[in-house]
Amino acid sequence: MKCAVPEGIGGVVQNYDQPAKNWVRSWYFSAIDRLFPRAPKSRLHAVYFPGVQNLEGPHYAARGITAHPVERDPKLIRAMRNPRLSLSPLTRKDVFVGTLGEWAQAHACEDTGRIAVANADFEGKLESCADEIIKLFRVFPSRESGLLCVTTFANLDADTVASGVVFGNALDSLLEGCVRSQLSALNNQLQDSLENSNYRNHLAHAQFCRDFGLLWRVLMGLALFTSPEEEPGVFLEDVHGSLVRVLGGMHQTAERLQGLTVHKSFSFFQEPRLTPLLRECATPIFPLSLSRALYQTTSHNRMTTWLISFGRLRGTVPLTRVADQLWQLYAKSPLTVVSKTGRVRAYQPR
Repeated sequence: MKCAVPEGIGGVVQNYDQPAKNWVRSWYFSAIDRLFPRAPKSRLHAVYFPGVQNLEGPHYAARGITAHPVERDPKLIRAMRNPRLSLSPLTRKDVFVGTLGEWAQAHACEDTGRIAVANADFEGKLESCADEIIKLFRVFPSRESGLLCVTTFANLDADTVASGVVFGNALDSLLEGCVRSQLSALNNQLQDSLENSNYRNHLAHAQFCRDFGLLWRVLMGLALFTSPEEEPGVFLEDVHGSLVRVLGGMHQTAERLQGLTVHKSFSFFQEPRLTPLLRECATPIFPLSLSRALYQTTSHNRMTTWLISFGRLRGTVPLTRVADQLWQLYAKSPLTVVSKTGRVRAYQPR
């Protein structure tokens, strides 16, 4: 069954019923089933952006997962109520109106427990939603484990490149040069997956900037919020203040070394203050797996989707150890590319 795509709500509303997006959705729910094979699904909470067609909601319902849809645009919520436009109509009271960060704060105040699953399909640039990823960790993951799915545009944009250069250097400083030493193999992997284009180097550079930015935001979510088993996390203002000062200096250094509008090269530098700062931060949450997929929508938008699973340790580990784990998972994972027709190919690092 297909439903009409309505016109006139901010242009043409995105069609979620397409081969590439359908594959990504199936991939995501298969990951949920693997991570929570025996957990009573009625105890699991999920948060997601529903979209007008709301193809995701019924999959939660079929598993008995308590799902919390979020949408920031009231016009789209009105469209969700229309059975001619939405495959699974939602009422106004079903949907939280606001951002993911605002939902996390409201969920924390309701005292309904931490969430196990989050699908943050932002449909925009990483920089416009980066804070939302961090704020999600106030209530994510759950007591046992968690699955995070993040989707953003994979197009060129100067803001993502500017910040990505800084965060790539931040990770390289924490990991004692691992980023720069492994970047060549990762570049070969990514170049293999890109269409033949005069902009391949620019696209690859921008993709790495986006990847570094996402890795860093996940790390910051764990650094800036405590992670108790049941209650919402507490925001660590002192850690935030220290990081703002250090990263501010790194932005200034990056601007001196490289015009941040350049989309095809990195200038690496070390920031020695980061390691002792994050070594003092500890978390019981540890990344267990990381998968990545690139795909194109029928409207020719290039998208990137990540799946990251987390487990809870009996004790805690420093954030430097978490950073190393995130990087190793990223550097060694295959890159899955999904064509518009749904054909899938995995590219290995080389």
